Amino acid sequence: MELTNTLLSQTDKRPLQTRLNTLLHWNSIDSVSDWERNRNNIIDSFYQHNRNPFIDHPELAEYLWGDRIGGIWIPEQSDSSIVASTFERYNSEVRIYPNPAQNQITISHSNLSSGSYVILNFLGQNIMENTLESNIVDVSALPKGSYVLMLRDLNNNKDYFKKFMK
Repeated sequence: MELTNTLLSQTDKRPLQTRLNTLLHWNSIDSVSDWERNRNNIIDSFYQHNRNPFIDHPELAEYLWGDRIGGIWIPEQSDSSIVASTFERYNSEVRIYPNPAQNQITISHSNLSSGSYVILNFLGQNIMENTLESNIVDVSALPKGSYVLMLRDLNNNKDYFKKFMK
């Protein structure tokens, strides 16, 4: 598929999506959602182990194809969860059990004193979230399936991601 900015004739059957200025316009008006950020985190943590740079830095499209070609791009770190020092993929300090779960999961963490959790489905949708009152999370309301527990350690500013099934 060729990207072009030429004006298409009325008989041209090429789709509008192949026009570069259309794609750049969509990129500028459609900001990255929390759903897309969660999905990017899950894909990076559990599957591909790489990130989509256009989710983390949507302004990059302008430097590659738009009005800022040739400009010096200095990425701004807007999402602290993707910084290597704070984004923890696999950490042996955190365990969850039983897995698969029935009605509850127990979180074992050596240093966690205050935090919260978010349970995401594998589409990156936020299913459940709450403050971590104890090391037990009630998952009885969840249907059977695969989930990701995102545990937020508020004291150390770290996020831990653990897969579990119900």
